[in-house]
Amino acid sequence: MVPHRSRSGFNYSQGDVTSEDFVARWCDEPLDVVFHLAAVVGVDRYCSDPLWTIDVNLQGTRNVGRVVEGRGIRLLYTSTSEVYGKNPQVPWSEDSERVLGPTWVDRWAYGSSKAVGEQILLALGRNQRVPVTIVRYFNVYGQNQSPNLVVPSMIQRIHQGQPPLIIGSGEETRCFTFISDAVEGTIRAATSDHGIGQVFNIGSDAETRILDLANLILRVAGRTDLTPSFVSGSEVYGSYENIQRRVPDVTKARRLLDWQATTPLEYGVQATFDDFVQQQTRTVCE
Repeated sequence: MVPHRSRSGFNYSQGDVTSEDFVARWCDEPLDVVFHLAAVVGVDRYCSDPLWTIDVNLQGTRNVGRVVEGRGIRLLYTSTSEVYGKNPQVPWSEDSERVLGPTWVDRWAYGSSKAVGEQILLALGRNQRVPVTIVRYFNVYGQNQSPNLVVPSMIQRIHQGQPPLIIGSGEETRCFTFISDAVEGTIRAATSDHGIGQVFNIGSDAETRILDLANLILRVAGRTDLTPSFVSGSEVYGSYENIQRRVPDVTKARRLLDWQATTPLEYGVQATFDDFVQQQTRTVCE
């Protein structure tokens, strides 16, 4: 489903970012900015097939870089908080050290591939062949999100009368960023003169325990009769290592982009839950 397909001035083309021919075709038109969001995302995906994750994320990024190189097209690359790995010194600023686990733990394939993508594009930027900006997202959530991610997966289970599933102890913390805040920060990074050649953390800095998130969704859904269930990461993903805390320092984005996330978690969860219920109702009616 492409909700803007009929909108005037909007063109939609589906293809594979690992195909340089496809990427080149849609870049034939005059362009001002390219937003490169294509990637393999989701812990289940990069733990089940780390090689696919690496291939797509690196080849896709290299293709986009080649196509825009030397054309004066601005490139916005969406990276991830996963590049910081498990650095215990939070909050993480953009120049914080990357602390990763061993290479035989599959979960690090995603963060490593995105970090190399950053280095590819920053190298092109330093050679003045691509005006590039990089944003690192922190747990973006919202309407129409893939159900394999934490907020929509909990909403789906609760709506089906099942307890929300917590992978880990529930004491792990994340900073959840509502989609409208992430979009605003992304556009500001892509259009600001201060953004060229820069990396920005785009995320809320409100730290939330995963257990508290699950209980919030239960309250929003009116299912306080349910209680969260717990499972270890290794049971679900096999080769896995969890990250205990993930908190951004967003000083740079506030200073250079005049941006910060403002949507309270309860509001965002309510909006996401309401949208999910509406979609389920439409599906049943159809």
